[in-house]
Amino acid sequence: RTTKKAQLAPHNETKVNCKAENMRLIFSYILLQFICVVDMVNGQCSTSQSVENYRLPTTGPLASITSPPGPYIAGTVAGFEAWTEGLKLYETPITLRFTHLIDVLNWNCAAIYSQDWKDAITKSNTLLHAPNDIIIDGIDIDLHNSDTRMLCMVNAWATVVEDWVPEAAGPLLGLLKAFEYPDLQSGFDPEIDECFSDEGTS
Repeated sequence: RTTKKAQLAPHNETKVNCKAENMRLIFSYILLQFICVVDMVNGQCSTSQSVENYRLPTTGPLASITSPPGPYIAGTVAGFEAWTEGLKLYETPITLRFTHLIDVLNWNCAAIYSQDWKDAITKSNTLLHAPNDIIIDGIDIDLHNSDTRMLCMVNAWATVVEDWVPEAAGPLLGLLKAFEYPDLQSGFDPEIDECFSDEGTS
């Protein structure tokens, strides 16, 4: 299905390698992994999914909310409610920390899938950003839009929830399944997971 390799467009000139970069770069890959199979050494991704994986579902709870920004607000609020099921079990400092990290993921999904939005923490260019478009089955797919930003968010939630707030995993993953988001995978991609090992982050 793949017809094009897309550059991940790093803003820095350093060779893309999780062992040589800080955690901000690793989390940039988490936000990109739903659109492609990431080559972390060469800074490229090979698309390997269907066109439908880049659009909000046309069935399920979001399908009846047709006017923007309705679907994005509904999906975000429902996701926050599911996160809260786990976060409410923690003491306030821990709850605030993870709420902040989730907010950073959400903001940087918008930043990475746009041309000039800035990183949530540094207020400078993101370390990586998605290409403007990719081609699958001869169809040119725009990546800088609200659908991909929302899909980035829910994929990022599915990636980190079991590691960050395991008590929220059941409610959140159940909600994402009920909303029929396409091709969700929970947990870290194996190549990215290696970056969290002692060897990978030393």
